[in-house]
Amino acid sequence: MRAELQEQMYKLVREFQSSDQTRRSFCEIHGIKLAKFQYWSNKYTRRQEAEVGFAKLEISAPISSPKKVLTITMSNGTVIEIPV
Repeated sequence: MRAELQEQMYKLVREFQSSDQTRRSFCEIHGIKLAKFQYWSNKYTRRQEAEVGFAKLEISAPISSPKKVLTITMSNGTVIEIPV
């Protein structure tokens, strides 16, 4: 039963994330107490962050670049450039 509740709440959290509603209105529509939804939302977020794991790191230098820069491109699109 616990696993069913968890999956049901995670489904609602994903549904909320793709909606344009406030937490309060979403909870009112779905008959959920705001504090309970906040608990499951935080739990879901922590679970997602824990599943990230390691990311592949590729280091490349432009051929025609006059100064050397270490470029790190993250899987979420974030680019970090470090002069070396």
